[in-house]
Amino acid sequence: MTSSGEAFPEGTVVTLTAMPASGYICNAWLINGLSKPNPTSITMNQNTLATPVIKKRNGGGNNPPDPSQTAVVAAMTSGSMMINVGPEMGAWVLEGTPNFRDWTQFATGLTSDQVSVPTTQPNMSFRVRQAQLTPF
Repeated sequence: MTSSGEAFPEGTVVTLTAMPASGYICNAWLINGLSKPNPTSITMNQNTLATPVIKKRNGGGNNPPDPSQTAVVAAMTSGSMMINVGPEMGAWVLEGTPNFRDWTQFATGLTSDQVSVPTTQPNMSFRVRQAQLTPF
């Protein structure tokens, strides 16, 4: 792929494989904001934004997972999108935007929660960030 994109006939199946430089890993792709494994295959039936998720590699061995890596799974179920945030995050906030300027909070949760996200607005992008908890 190039930064300006590629054009494919409708229905073409494209396989995406990211091979990052030494010291980095790619274990996922964001396809129109939804996480897919690396490598992955997608059917080109709309304008598609494909972004590899590249992270610095851990030292290996018995090192714990990089705390900046969190398992987030998004899936369409019965017309709504379900997002499951893995246990690495603790408390978290899910935000969405149609333009990457105006972010709206959609949900909050704790370790391994699953939430339903409204899909009423097309071309939404989502982000999960760690919530800041304070004692009361």
